[in-house]
Amino acid sequence: MAYSGIQLQEVFPIDGISTIHHFEYNSDFIFKSEYHDYWTFFFVEDGIFEISQQGKKGEPVSLEKNHLYLQAPEENYSFRSLGEDTALVFTIGFYSKDENLCLLSGRDYFCDQVLTDLLHSIARESRLCFTSRVDSSSVYYLERKFNQPYGGEEFISIWLKSLLIEMMRRQSRTDHLEEPIFDSESLRRDILLFERITEYYSEHISEHLKVEAICKEFSIGRSHLQRIFRKQTGMGAMEYFCQMRVSVARDYIRDKKMSLTDTSRELGYTSIQYFSKQFKKITGMTPSEYKNSIQSAQSDPVYKQIHK
Repeated sequence: MAYSGIQLQEVFPIDGISTIHHFEYNSDFIFKSEYHDYWTFFFVEDGIFEISQQGKKGEPVSLEKNHLYLQAPEENYSFRSLGEDTALVFTIGFYSKDENLCLLSGRDYFCDQVLTDLLHSIARESRLCFTSRVDSSSVYYLERKFNQPYGGEEFISIWLKSLLIEMMRRQSRTDHLEEPIFDSESLRRDILLFERITEYYSEHISEHLKVEAICKEFSIGRSHLQRIFRKQTGMGAMEYFCQMRVSVARDYIRDKKMSLTDTSRELGYTSIQYFSKQFKKITGMTPSEYKNSIQSAQSDPVYKQIHK
């Protein structure tokens, strides 16, 4: 039967998923050689993560918090955690024959809330769809759950395609538009002001800060404040403060010195329920799930090999 509609074009067809996992790499972690026949996303949720290409010229790529990197298949590479802190990395391995992926690979991308939400959606749905752990670096295959939610795997494919399309659109704008000209003195003042405000955040991390109070404290207009934070972080001023609080909460949980209730109280949350809601919104996991993932990671064979 003939139809008069338009057949929708598909970009970035996903042929399969190979791995999806969270893992915390300690500061002394070094993986010297890795080779895969699939594309791999590395998203750094905390710490600093370095990737080096084998047999290629150029400096290693250092990925900081909220940065994303696409590793091309059939290339030898190594990676390690940098600095004194643990690097928390979310990894997605997938198969696709789309040639446009080469335009995205080998670059360091900052993830704003749009890209971060897509990554968290993939992680969240993966826990519902697959039986293999998504918090272990030693698991390189996934198995379907018999009771996975309807359309769960298709959601993963949709969100992964959405991530790639959004990245391609942004890359196209970057490649074709000239860099805007900024008043260097004005930009310098904004950077210094951003540093002062984030330092103030750290000193008042357990308080209920509001935009109005920040504007009054630093004699700055609301729109100017938001513009500074959007430029420096891709987030709003209060959104960034919430990210900082959750980052501190993760440090507390890793240290194992306080219960989740005490952690919530220490950071000034009004209730453990609100704390859990904010934590999951930003990390994709509840505090309890995050705590369990750390315990699972420490029993991982890779972890034991590094710390034996």
